[in-house]
Amino acid sequence: MKKRYPDKKLVFQHDNLMAHKSSLIMRIMQNKDLEMIFSPSHTPEFSAVENVFATMKQQLGSFQFTSVKKTAEEMMKILFSLKETDMHVFYRKVLRNI
Repeated sequence: MKKRYPDKKLVFQHDNLMAHKSSLIMRIMQNKDLEMIFSPSHTPEFSAVENVFATMKQQLGSFQFTSVKKTAEEMMKILFSLKETDMHVFYRKVLRNI
């Protein structure tokens, strides 16, 4: 991600999900260019990524799932089409839940 957005600050929202505790993720989390946001477990209303997932699900609505590779490519296309303003909207939704 840093290669794609070299001038942007990267944020990782950690919610104690077991997958976030893998050795790879733990090494990534030690990156000095990464801002960490910790949220309680099982609180999707405080997670901007849940809004990202909802957007992806909506846009994948008519997608024909023919292979894992094509599905992953389509998901990445949707993810990278999100703009910074989209993320601001997602985080404002989170703030309304606080």
